[in-house]
Amino acid sequence: MDRPLGEAPVSLGVEVVLGTQVREEVVYEGGRVSRIRLSARDGGRERTTTADHYVSALPVEHARATWGRALRAADPRLGRCDALRTDWMTGVPFCLRTPTPVVHGHINCLDSPWAVAGIGQAQFWDVRDFARDYGDGQAHDCLSAIGSEWDKPGILYGKTARACTKEETVAELWAQLKDGVNDSGRARLRDEDRLGGSWTPR
Repeated sequence: MDRPLGEAPVSLGVEVVLGTQVREEVVYEGGRVSRIRLSARDGGRERTTTADHYVSALPVEHARATWGRALRAADPRLGRCDALRTDWMTGVPFCLRTPTPVVHGHINCLDSPWAVAGIGQAQFWDVRDFARDYGDGQAHDCLSAIGSEWDKPGILYGKTARACTKEETVAELWAQLKDGVNDSGRARLRDEDRLGGSWTPR
C-alpha cells in the first residue's frame, strides 16, 4: 500500500481506531447486531459503537469470545467454532535479487519438519514494478514463507521452533524452503539471491 495506514479508509469516511479490542459481547437484539462493546487494550473505559454493517475479521479463537448468548442462539452453527483447534504460525518475507516464480501458486514443502509453505509475490503483482515500488530497488521478488509446526526439531539446529531465536527461526525457514524447493527440479533458491533486512512500500 503506497499510502500511510488509514489514509484510504479515512478518505472514504471510515474511522480507524488503533489499540482497541472488542469486549464480550457483540450485542445481538431485535434480529440483528445492534452495537459492539469496545475497550482500550490497557483496560481503559468501555464504550459502545454502532454501525450500518459489521465485519468480524478476527482469528476464530478471538472472534468466538465476543459472541454472546443471544448471537449464538440466533445462529447455533457458531457453536461449532468452539471445537476448532488453533496453533501458531510465523511468517518471514524473503526478499530476492532475482525473480523466482517457483510455482504459480502456493508452495507446500510436505517433508519439512516445520510444515513450511510459501508463495512468490511478484508474479501476482504484474501491474506493478516490484523493484521500483518496494524497498531500495534491489529486490525483484519476495518469497513469503510460513512455518506451522512448532514442536519438531529443524534441520539446521536440531531445535523446535519454540526454542529458536528470531535469527535462528529465519535461517531455519530459509533452509527448509531450499531443501523443499531445490529438489523439485524447478527454480532454485540461492543464498546469494537473498537480501538482508526487510522491505516496505515506497
